[in-house]
Amino acid sequence: MKSLSKTQQKQHADLSKRLREADDKLTSALDTYNELAREAQSFVEEVASEIEEASTDKSEKWQES
Repeated sequence: MKSLSKTQQKQHADLSKRLREADDKLTSALDTYNELAREAQSFVEEVASEIEEASTDKSEKWQES
């Protein structure tokens, strides 16, 4: 097999660089998404806990209705 031409080497280097940059951006976006998902989960758990507390404070008759 013959080696890559200078043009192909430049294309390869450019594509490799662009792929690494895209990977960095994707990793950052996923990190941001995961952080927001954890915040949303905490929010849901907090609200559910407050609702459960409020219903526990109500009378048994109210809870059955």
